[in-house]
Amino acid sequence: MPVLEPRLNAGGSRHDHDGKNAGFTLFEVLLGLLLMALIAALVLPGPQRPTGPAALRTAANEVSALLRNTRTAAIGSGRPTRASIEPASNRVQSPVLGTQVEVPAGVSVALLDRSNQIIDFAPNGTSSGGNILLQGPVSRVVIAINADTGAIRLALP
Repeated sequence: MPVLEPRLNAGGSRHDHDGKNAGFTLFEVLLGLLLMALIAALVLPGPQRPTGPAALRTAANEVSALLRNTRTAAIGSGRPTRASIEPASNRVQSPVLGTQVEVPAGVSVALLDRSNQIIDFAPNGTSSGGNILLQGPVSRVVIAINADTGAIRLALP
């Protein structure tokens, strides 16, 4: 069986054995890439949140960042700000920043030693202080907020 190879015509363009243009158009190539991307998106799993102790540590880091940003907003604006801990909905939020941290399922959050679940930050950097407990099934993390300095640190087991 003879192998048919494209040949060049007088204008220098490539044609197959029937005289039609050989190769794919840009549109056909892009359409093929689009189809492959759609198939990959359906088949491959999406990003997942960590589980177990990693989820607890991630949540603690996110809550700490939210508290630090809330304190920074108080200092920068010259006005008091606050963060609220909502054990019932498992989240910590900062109304002044308009952001919140959703604590993963299986992890509880609470402000210890206080019935009021609010941490206030003053423009001079101080805070109402307190300890936030994030409790997972097998481990826990305490986020300590110093009342005198407003410093926030994680106390990992």
